[in-house]
Amino acid sequence: MFNKSENIKKDKELIDKFEIFINNILQVYPFPYVDISMGLALIKQESGYAGLYKENWEIVGDKNLENPAYGICQVRLPALQDFNNFYGEHFSMQNNVIPDYYDNLIVGLGFLNIGGELWKGAESERVKQMFYKYNNGHFSANNSYSSYVSNTQKYITQFNNLG
Repeated sequence: MFNKSENIKKDKELIDKFEIFINNILQVYPFPYVDISMGLALIKQESGYAGLYKENWEIVGDKNLENPAYGICQVRLPALQDFNNFYGEHFSMQNNVIPDYYDNLIVGLGFLNIGGELWKGAESERVKQMFYKYNNGHFSANNSYSSYVSNTQKYITQFNNLG
């Protein structure tokens, strides 16, 4: 029989596990513009915490595009390439991003941070711009988000709900 309280407890335990992963990553990697709430908002928006119930390699989005999105952070090949170039890393889709939650999260958080690194506008707009650039690719957006898409607001809502 379906036990809702048991599932809620399991969800909380696994979300706590993601918090620990994010915290560990932020202790090692130089992502100064990212915090735990932003990481959780990213996972929630990108995969709806699907990683709580599926293996990382089972979470595939944008299947109709040339480069599908994989894992809890829905990392696509262009984002991985930008991450590797920006940080001098050598992660690959097959060895890191697709099979491994932790590596997928490193790349996702790092790519989100790139938006913060490149932002030259008002400090009060940095978080919105970071999520905008994550959602649209950081090289596709200029320093204005007048063309702000509704999907980006969903990230901000997730972030505000966690903060």
